[in-house]
Amino acid sequence: MDIQKFAQKGIVINDNKEILFIKYSSSKYVSEKLTGKFALPGGRIEFGETPNKSIIREVEEETGIKCKPGIPIYCWNWEYQKDSDRIQVNAVARVCKYVSGRLSQPKEEEELTIEGCYWKAKEIVLDLDVVWDEIPALKLFIDNYNFYLKCLEENRF
Repeated sequence: MDIQKFAQKGIVINDNKEILFIKYSSSKYVSEKLTGKFALPGGRIEFGETPNKSIIREVEEETGIKCKPGIPIYCWNWEYQKDSDRIQVNAVARVCKYVSGRLSQPKEEEELTIEGCYWKAKEIVLDLDVVWDEIPALKLFIDNYNFYLKCLEENRF
């Protein structure tokens, strides 16, 4: 069966102007794509959930960090096989602002395991081994970094 889902990834910025990342240690269905890679935190919207509540919940579940959702800046999709189902995930990257919380310990989710959570300076982000399809969103963010930072500081989201 073909199944389509919607997901969001947060480009979460803290008070030190660092970007929040998770690092995968394993993945049940797309291990070649995710294992050992850095990624933006986030996940799928659950039925009946608003986009804002979803990104807040997903970032906090994966990292322990509470964020304030901001504007979407990039869209993409990916596909994978899950048993007899072909899954297509349509995703949006959103700029978000750190609100509170501390980085959580490694955790195992239904389809993947997160090795750890990290704050990274924007200057090194493109040198990280990031999940390949999130790189365009990060490049767009970094190319417009001062604009997005100003929007966050002025609460324009």
